[in-house]
Amino acid sequence: MKKYRNHRRMKKYWLSFLLGAVLVSPSILYSQRVYFKAGLGITLGGKVFDSWSSTTGSFDFSVAPGKKSSPALDPSLELVFQLMPQLSFSLGVGYIYNMEGVYGSEGQFSPPEASGFVDFSYNPWLNISVRPLYFTAIYSYPIKLDARLTFLAGVGYYIGKITCLDGNYFYKTLDSLSNWSRRDWEFESEAYTIGYHAGVGVEVDIDLGTTFFAEVIYRKADFKELETTATTEGMIEDGAGVLEGGSTFFYAKGIDSGETLGDIDYSVSRISLSGLVFRVGLKLKFGKKRFI
Repeated sequence: MKKYRNHRRMKKYWLSFLLGAVLVSPSILYSQRVYFKAGLGITLGGKVFDSWSSTTGSFDFSVAPGKKSSPALDPSLELVFQLMPQLSFSLGVGYIYNMEGVYGSEGQFSPPEASGFVDFSYNPWLNISVRPLYFTAIYSYPIKLDARLTFLAGVGYYIGKITCLDGNYFYKTLDSLSNWSRRDWEFESEAYTIGYHAGVGVEVDIDLGTTFFAEVIYRKADFKELETTATTEGMIEDGAGVLEGGSTFFYAKGIDSGETLGDIDYSVSRISLSGLVFRVGLKLKFGKKRFI
C-alpha cells in the first residue's frame, strides 16, 4: 500500500508539470527570441537526517542531527523563451551529484554478551544523485548597453536516488559481532519532491549571439518521504515483509535456532537539498524573429 501511495503522489507531480507545459505553450510559440543556456554550478548546503536503531534493544544505537553534505556539482541545460525585452521564462533539466559522497551518522554496537564493550562502529557512506526539471521566470534590468541584471524565480521537480557506496563493509564487519547466524538486506532509495528557487544574476553580451552569465540562486527542496527497495536477495524470507517501503538502508537480524537475538536498522528519514547554488555559463541565441 505504501508503494501505491508513492506512485500516486509521483503521478500527481507529473500531471502538475504537464498542465504547466500546456499553459505556457502559447507563450513558446509567440516568443520573440529563443536561447540555449548551458551552465555549470556548485551547490552548497544540504543535509542528511539519519539514525541507527535496534528494535529489540539488544544493541546500543546512536541518533545524530542532520549532517551537512559536501559541495555538489550542479550542471544544467535550459531553453529560454523571451516574451518581451525584459521578461523571459525557461524550461530546463539538471543533474546534481556529490562526487565525494556524504558520510552519515556513526553507529556503535555492543551485543548483550559483550557486557557493554563496543565491538565495532560503522559510518555509512552515501551516494546521492538528483535529476531536477526546472521552470523559471526571468526579469532582466539593463545596466549597460551590453549588460543587465537578472532576477529569477521558479519551481522544480526533483527525482532523487540514494545508495550506500560501501554497504557490504557493514555486513562483513558484523561477522565479528557475535557467533550467531544472521540474515541481511541492503536497500537503495528513490525520492520525489517539488522545490522552489529564486536568485539574482548578471549577463554580459560577448557578441551578437553569445552571452556570458553568472547566477546566485537559493534553492528550497527536501526529500521527506523515501521509497526503498531491496538490492539483495532475501526479502521473501519470513519477517522481511515489514521492511518494504520506508527509509531503511541496512537491516541485519541475528537468529539462533529460529529465535531472534537482535537486529540492527539504519535509516535515512530526510534529505535536504536546500542551500545556495553558484552557476556560470553561456547563453546562445537561436533567432531574432517570432516563430509565428
